[in-house]
Amino acid sequence: MPNTLSQPAKENAIAELIRQSSPRYDFFLMVTLAIAIASFGVILDDTPVLIGSMLIAPVLYPVLTLALGLVIRGPTLIARSLLTLFIAVGCALGVGVLLGLLFHPAIAPNNNILETMASELYAPGIIFVAFLAGLAAAFGNLKKSLGSMLPGVSIALSLVPPLATAGVGASQFSWDILSNGLLIFFINVICIVVAAAIVFSLFGLGRKRTFTRATVRADEKQRTT
Repeated sequence: MPNTLSQPAKENAIAELIRQSSPRYDFFLMVTLAIAIASFGVILDDTPVLIGSMLIAPVLYPVLTLALGLVIRGPTLIARSLLTLFIAVGCALGVGVLLGLLFHPAIAPNNNILETMASELYAPGIIFVAFLAGLAAAFGNLKKSLGSMLPGVSIALSLVPPLATAGVGASQFSWDILSNGLLIFFINVICIVVAAAIVFSLFGLGRKRTFTRATVRADEKQRTT
């Protein structure tokens, strides 16, 4: 399988992943906008709005670079990916709580999304769906000819909805909704990281340690100037 992807293609894929996951202002702006949309989907009990928010959220990229960091055994990339991910989670919860408080009267008394999150700890199928979607996300980011499928993969990966639901639930002082939402989010993250690490290893990205570290350093330098 490693021979099915040229060395320049591997390097381009790595560089693009690092660029997309860079903790810049525009990254966190898109996370905030996506969570705001998702939060309104939760508040209005509108599943299509919730699904639409997944298409613009860049939360997947630091998850993929975390997998890449593990494959190349790069502590700098691992630390950066984790920091970006945790800041994104913090922003997401903050936005969800704020909108939940501001629009509390608009929350339906029998909100299906909130009730489901409150009563359902997790479904075993989530693990398999997240793992398979993680395989597809990693493969699609390496094979640019399959880029058109990534919006569908973003919908399959349940990263934004549980964060938005957790935030809105926290604004209602519901520990069950907050804890279950965060649990589902982190289960998805772990499954995606494992799946992506398998794909990256099979394609030989572990041998791109020097290139990856140099790309991270160049991105950090550009970000701080």
